[in-house]
Amino acid sequence: MGFEPPKCYPGTRIAIKKDLIEWVQNIEQRHSIYHLYAPAGSGKTAIAKTLSDHFSDFGDLLASFFFSRTIETRNTAQRFIATIAYQVALNLPCTKQFVVEAFLNDPAIVHKNLRTQMEKLILEPLSKACSLPIQVERAAERLEWPRLLVIDGLDECHGEETQVEILSVISDLAHRRPFPLAIFISCRPEIHIRKAFQELDLLNRLSRKISLSNEYSSKDDIRLFLESKFAEIREAHSKNMPFPSDWPGKEILNALVRKSSGHFIYASVVTNYVGVNDDNPIERLRVVLGLAESANDEKPFTQLDTLYTRILESIRARHLPIIMDAFSFSLEPVLWPEQPGRISMDGQLLLDEPDLRVGLAKLKGILVDVSHFPFHGVHVNFLHSSFSDFLLDSDRSGTFHISVAEAHANIAVYLLKRHIMDTSGASISEIDISKCFHFVVVNESLSKTAIASLVTHLPFAAPKNELHCQLQRLNHPQLVVNVIKLCNSLDEHGVFFDAGAVLHGLIGSLGKSVSAHGIKEVAKPDLS
Repeated sequence: MGFEPPKCYPGTRIAIKKDLIEWVQNIEQRHSIYHLYAPAGSGKTAIAKTLSDHFSDFGDLLASFFFSRTIETRNTAQRFIATIAYQVALNLPCTKQFVVEAFLNDPAIVHKNLRTQMEKLILEPLSKACSLPIQVERAAERLEWPRLLVIDGLDECHGEETQVEILSVISDLAHRRPFPLAIFISCRPEIHIRKAFQELDLLNRLSRKISLSNEYSSKDDIRLFLESKFAEIREAHSKNMPFPSDWPGKEILNALVRKSSGHFIYASVVTNYVGVNDDNPIERLRVVLGLAESANDEKPFTQLDTLYTRILESIRARHLPIIMDAFSFSLEPVLWPEQPGRISMDGQLLLDEPDLRVGLAKLKGILVDVSHFPFHGVHVNFLHSSFSDFLLDSDRSGTFHISVAEAHANIAVYLLKRHIMDTSGASISEIDISKCFHFVVVNESLSKTAIASLVTHLPFAAPKNELHCQLQRLNHPQLVVNVIKLCNSLDEHGVFFDAGAVLHGLIGSLGKSVSAHGIKEVAKPDLS
């Protein structure tokens, strides 16, 4: 069976389908390129396929190409232009003779660079077709020529340079088009693709850039999809077992919609797993919700886990440790589940460092959203709520697993290395207070907050070797003296902080932590 991309579920994506149809039909459009971008699993391919099928039914589809990372004939640019040219010849018959001539004149044309292929196999045949003599009364027929070109999954084509080259060639086609063309491009917002749309002048001017996640809410569509799919599951299994009429119930539906985070892939994976014909859907849903174990070691989220793993494997090895630190900070809601009203102290403590910036750039808009706070703090939010579950489950995430205790330890080590030790790694007892933190006086509140945060994380931290080493380098009495000096300095600048509470908490936490890590505890100072 050939490659068949998914389509939008009936009754969903109404708003964007309406907008896209109007865009294609407006031949005077200013933007001949429509760039739709969104994270993995958002339903971009389904939208592209639905758009393609809609205009194909009316004879208005010029050509389409769906890249796919896992399909050999669709994960490179080798057949891209030739496939488009073949479809142009079929869907616009007046170009056929010119496309055939191009192949006959240069049989090796498919092995030449993309720009030459586009020129000879697509642009020239279209231009020659437009130059054919035509009766005056039939001139209007050209306005009815198919004009839609759909390109989906550009980010799944091998090679970042090749992806950018395709964008450059497509923008040239849009600029030199001999008759109105509407070119739809959908992909993930990879950094090099975002950069190309910003820096390639033609591409930037001719493109309408739309974020699927920001412009179109999918919450109601996902709810409709889940309700319809669960209704199908109830009907399919009704002969063998009784179901409540509203199964699985409003509360569970709401939970699944929240867990989807606007991404159809989660909802699709859940319903595909639950709806297996030869098993009990009620028990399978309990497995999904974490309320029961799978009877046969079958994993409900294999497809989703493969997606997450593939994205994480694209991170360079040198950037992975700092990215895992960032993930630990992002897991804070999971670290403190019993304190829903707790004010986050960690969100502003992740520093905007070069390695972090480069590593996050690969994930931004795909797996995470990044917010910048004053004085260089960075907050990383997961775009997929289910990603937290993935990281915390060792069976699912494997080498990317982070336990709750490890997350506490990762944060503690980060705080000690980045905020409480100076950049040379010297102990606080060995350096001057004015130099023992990364920030100038106006920013020292971050270092103060880091100490308070350290107090909260140490009692729950896993006994990691790196944390052991960092704790050994602390000298408690001098640490306390320096914290007092710091707090006094902050008070002078109008920054209030309960130094006493922090000091006692820090001493207590260090006492517990050094004991747990097998470190000989030094004498505590007299604070009276």
